[in-house]
Formats: sequence, structure tokens, C-alpha cells
Amino acid sequence: MCSRMDEFCRRISRSQAAIGKWLCVASVAAGLGITGLPSVARADDANSGVTAEDSVLVATRQADISKRPGLIPTDQSAEADELEPISQIPDHTPELADLASTEANGGDKFSTALAGATESPKLDAQPAKFNGIQPGKSTERDVRNAWNEPKRIKSTDEGSVLTYEIEPFRSVEVEIGENAVAAINIELQGSLPPKRLAKQLSLDTLDAVAVTDAEGVLLGQAYPERGVLFMFAPPSDVVAATTNSPQASVTHVVIQPLDADAFALRAESRLHGPYEQNINDLNTALVLNPNLAHAHWLLAEVYLATGQSEQAKRAADEACEIDPENSAYQLRKAQALIALGQYDDATLGVRAVLDSEATSSIVKAQALHEMGQLAALGDAEISSKAIPFESKAIVLADSLATSKNVKERRAAKEVLIQAHLAVARQIARQDYDNKLPSVSQWIGRASGLAEDMIAHDGGSVELRMLVARESLESLASFKPSRDPGPWVTEAEQAAATLTEQCSDDLWRRRCQWELGQVYFQAVRIEHLRLQPAAALRYGQLAIENLADGAANRQAVYDSEQLVGQLYFHIGVVHAVQKQDHKTAAQWYDKALPLLAAPRPASTLLAPQHDGEELVSMGVTYWQIGEKDHAIDLTLNGVELVEKAVEGGILPKKSLSVPYGNLATMYEQLGEKADAAKYAELAKTTGGASRAAVVANNRSASHQRMRPTMTIGQRQMNGPSSGQRSMGGQNSRQPMHRTAQRPNTSQMN
Repeated sequence: MCSRMDEFCRRISRSQAAIGKWLCVASVAAGLGITGLPSVARADDANSGVTAEDSVLVATRQADISKRPGLIPTDQSAEADELEPISQIPDHTPELADLASTEANGGDKFSTALAGATESPKLDAQPAKFNGIQPGKSTERDVRNAWNEPKRIKSTDEGSVLTYEIEPFRSVEVEIGENAVAAINIELQGSLPPKRLAKQLSLDTLDAVAVTDAEGVLLGQAYPERGVLFMFAPPSDVVAATTNSPQASVTHVVIQPLDADAFALRAESRLHGPYEQNINDLNTALVLNPNLAHAHWLLAEVYLATGQSEQAKRAADEACEIDPENSAYQLRKAQALIALGQYDDATLGVRAVLDSEATSSIVKAQALHEMGQLAALGDAEISSKAIPFESKAIVLADSLATSKNVKERRAAKEVLIQAHLAVARQIARQDYDNKLPSVSQWIGRASGLAEDMIAHDGGSVELRMLVARESLESLASFKPSRDPGPWVTEAEQAAATLTEQCSDDLWRRRCQWELGQVYFQAVRIEHLRLQPAAALRYGQLAIENLADGAANRQAVYDSEQLVGQLYFHIGVVHAVQKQDHKTAAQWYDKALPLLAAPRPASTLLAPQHDGEELVSMGVTYWQIGEKDHAIDLTLNGVELVEKAVEGGILPKKSLSVPYGNLATMYEQLGEKADAAKYAELAKTTGGASRAAVVANNRSASHQRMRPTMTIGQRQMNGPSSGQRSMGGQNSRQPMHRTAQRPNTSQMN
């Protein structure tokens, strides 16, 4: 499938054969055939017999990343301290070459002739004129009246081309369409450096977008607000004419009506920020062409990145309605459904993308990763499929990560990084000995891939924050755990760099949101390390960053769970490590409305450690005398733990603490029958005796609690000193949380 920019470039070059033969910009949005996907369980197995030229993973290992400063060794005998972040690699943005000495005829006169572009830059989307002629508005009669008869006339399928000789230019070609001038091609006598020419034409205050071919060769740069395109000399011509390294040199200037594709191309070239400008560009593109499906698709990605899930779904729906056969658009719709908690529909959507013969290889790799993420939500049977899905994504993405097509190559590398981190997270969740070396290898490789992409292939520093956050989530599954400080520092430095790069408010809030999640994982880890002061400090930082980052985000299930989890873990620190149940209850009061929010109506979403959280909170409310509420929470917690045990997520012994707590509670209330019932159930689990359960609930609160991924539009701050954010036990309503057994039919 050709990109929208292909058509854009073809249109502006039809009347200029000399540049038309090399002006063709390709895209990887979709269109490659499906390849077979062998099933593998390990990244090492996936690359047996693959050369470095064919595989990014092989090339990464052959570069011996263990010798690079700060990288995680891949040796199986890795020590516990190997989970350290990669070293900061300074970002380097090369300055534009000094082209002041390059001269060409006609520069000053050209700036006078090109009228519209000299107007105030505040007049956005003001198309340019040349010698009184404006493409899209002026007619052939207007041209002949203003410029007299052309030197040559050539008929085309779309109309005709009028060629003029206007000093000081080599030639000026006017493409006449059905009703008006379609484009003006101006060939300079010599050439001009683009920076200098842009300044002469008062275009330097606008954001230019680079026009490249599929392999990243720079062909020109466009100014969408003016409908102006600078065409550069072919690289071979530049090299032949210079003794130094090649430098961009403008040989032609094309003026055309405002074009939706140019605005979409600019947004796509900087899709990871600035978000507000991207949204403006894409909305402008859709005003110019409401049926530009590609712009709807890009807009959906921006909305997903900024937490505007409903808007992302609407944009993706528009793209799919315009082009229902495009698998990339269908996958974006499924991603929006995931963000909205509509997991069953999302699973069906991703499955359809994988089953379609029209799905390109890169979209198939992305879909396999999404299916792995969905599988991780399920019970033991379903979640066991997560790593195989990620492994298949890695195999396919690795085969594309050395592609000469820039967009395809970069998209494949992003899949590789995400899939490696997902595998590390899944391994960390599993209960077996000596898993740290394996997790360390997966994280180490993800770090190496991220750093290589940042250094050599246009990767954003945002990748460092991703690696740090995912590494900390994996680290939070280890008991005892390791110091989160180095990873937190890595994320903080990345966030600072990203914020300096862009002043966009949506971009800044996105960085805060991501950093807030890093601090949240640090809270969990420091609690496991019995470091309450550090845990509470990270907790406050998490609240501050998530609160600011949530300003423009939609409240969805995942977001409310994230904030609820944060409040809960801060409460656990007070209850378990500081034995301050009164303060703990204040935090639990804030957590409960979020954690007890209705679960998405999905057969896929299985309870993880939700029940253990409720049981832990029940202990605190019992200790402060709110006994009815404590029993209510514990009963609901028992129901969820039972479902998690039934689904194979938790071992049967996980029920020992909840049953034991209920037995103790009922016994102290004098309800002998219920006490005996739960005491007997506790004996069948093979866990700890109930005598120490209520007095010290460390075993329950130290269980790994799987966080979800979002935030609610609620006030985020700590409880006021000495105050409760909710009423006493009489004001509480019973909780009713149910979970159905997942359906595995779409995960096969």
C-alpha cells in the first residue's frame, strides 16, 4: 500500500519530468505479505542460524553489549545486582550545516516574486502566490493575462502544462488542472541552501517537514501552511558538485494548493510530540480532506498516547469506515478498545488482523504483541499463551528490523523492545527459583536495542523511560527485591530531557504520567525492601506526577486501578511497616472507591491479586474498630482469591490468610459456627495458622499485586492529618465484585 505522501509527491511533480523520476516517497503503513511464524519460547532460539545482517538481535549480541558501560550482562550466572539501568548516552542533534557561502542566482528576486509566503506567520494555512498567480484559485486565463503567452504548451491527462521563461529563473512551469492552476514548478538557475532560501521567503518561522524516500534519503522539505515544497538536488548530483560531504541544495520550488497529505506527513514525522501541534495538523488535514483515513489513524495514535481513549476510538472508527480492509487501521481500533477496557472486542479485532491475508508483516508483528498483552490479563491457561505470542512477535519483528525501509525498520525495533520487556514481566510474575538471570537477560537486551535505536535510528529518549518503568515492574515481583534508585534516576533524566525538547503541554503531561508510574513501581519495591521512608517519598512523587499527568486523560478502568493501587500501597506501608492503622485507613478510604470500581464486562479479565488487597485492608479496619466493614472487605476478598485460585493464578495456600482472618474475626465476635467453618477451610489450604493472621498480616500484604495501567479524574492527594476521606463504618456500602472465568477460544 502506498503512503498518502506518495500521491502528494506525484501530484506536485507531474509537470517536471526531471525531478519526477526520483521523487517517490514510500510508506510501510501496510501492504506486505504474510510470512510463516514459527513458535519459539526464547529469543536465543529464535535466531539460530541467523546472520548479523539479517537479525538485529544477533547483531546486538555480536556487538558484546556486556562490555558497554552500564548495560546488563547476558551471562546466565548473572548476580542479583545486574538489574541496573543502562548508562546515559548523550543526545546529539547536529546543527544545520553552514550554507551561507553557497550562492545562486535569483535569490532576492525570488523572495519578492513569491508573494503569499511573505505574509505574517500568524496567518496559518495561507497558500502562497507566485507573481500574482495562486494555485487552486487562479485559472489558465489569469495566467495568460498576467504572464502573456507561454513559450511552450504540453497537453497532459489532467490538462496542460504552460512553460514560461521568467528571469532570473531557468524555467517556470504552470500545471493547469480541470478548473484552475494545480501547481507551479520553479526551476532555479543554480541552487540555494534551504535554510537561507526559507529565510528569504519568510518561511523560516514555520515548521518544515522533510520529504524522504522509503530508505530515508532526503528529497526535499515542505511548508504545509503555504503549499510550498523545496526540491533538493539528487544526492549523486550534490556529491559530484562538491568536494566535501553532501549538503541539501534546493534546485526547484513547487507551489500548490494547501494539501491534506502535507499536514498529515508533518504530524507523522513527529508523532511522539509535540502532541498539540500534531492534533492541529491532523485536524487541518481532515478539514481539507475529511476522507483521509491515514489522518484519522494518526490522530487515533496521538489520542491513545495522551490518554484520550474515547476520541482515539472515534478516530480509529473513522479510518476503518473509510478503508475497512486496512489491517493497520483495524489494529489501531483494537488498541483503542483495550484502552477502554473492552477486552473481548479487542481480542476479536486483533485476531481478525492476524487472520487476514492482507495484513502486512509489520502490522502482524504489532498484532502478535497486542495479543500477548491481552493474554497476560487472563487466568493461568490464557496467560500461558502470552510469552509464545511475544516470541512470535520477536521472530517476525527481528526479520524486519534490518529493512531498508525506514518506517518498517523503526516500527519493528519498537516491537522488539516492547516484546522483550513484556516477556521479562511475564517471567517475573511466575513462581519459580532463580528467575532473576532470565529476567535480567530480557531486560538487558531490551535496553541494548533501545539505546542502539536512540543513537543510530531516530529513537526517542522516551524509550529509556519505557525500559525503566517496565524493569521496575519486573523488579517489584522479586522478594527480596533490589534498589530501584538507579532505574528511577534513569527515568527522571529521560523525563527531563524530553521536557526540555518540547514545551507542548500534552507532551509534558504525558511525561509526568509515565514518570508517575515509575514512582509507583518504586513504592512497591521499597515496601518489599522494608524501606518505609523511601516508599512514602516515592509515593508522594507518584501522586504529584500522576495528578498533573491526568489533567487531560479520560478516566477509564485501568487509570482508576493505577491510582487505587498507589493509594493502597501507601496505606500498606503505614499499616505493615509503621503499624499505623489509623493513617493506613485514610489511604485505604481513598483507594477503595477506585479499586472497587465495576470491572469491565469481559470474559478475559481474570482477578489477579485484587482479593489479597481487600483482605489486607480488612485487617486495618478491624484494628481501628470498623469490624463490619472489615468483614465485608474480607468476604469480598475471599471471593476474588478463590476465583484466582480456581483460575490457576494463585496457589491454594493463598486462601490460608483470608480464611484464617475470617475465622479469627468471627470468633472474636462470638459467631462460633462461622468461625469453625473458616477455621476448617484454612486447614485445607496448607498455609499458616490463623493465630497470627490478624495480628500480623505481612504474608498477605507482601504478596505481589499486579498493577493495572490507568488513572481516574479524582482529586489526587494524601488524606488530611487526622481526617478520614470517607465516613465511619455505618456509612459504608457492601462491595460486590464478581469475575467470570475467561474464554480461551480467541487465544488459540
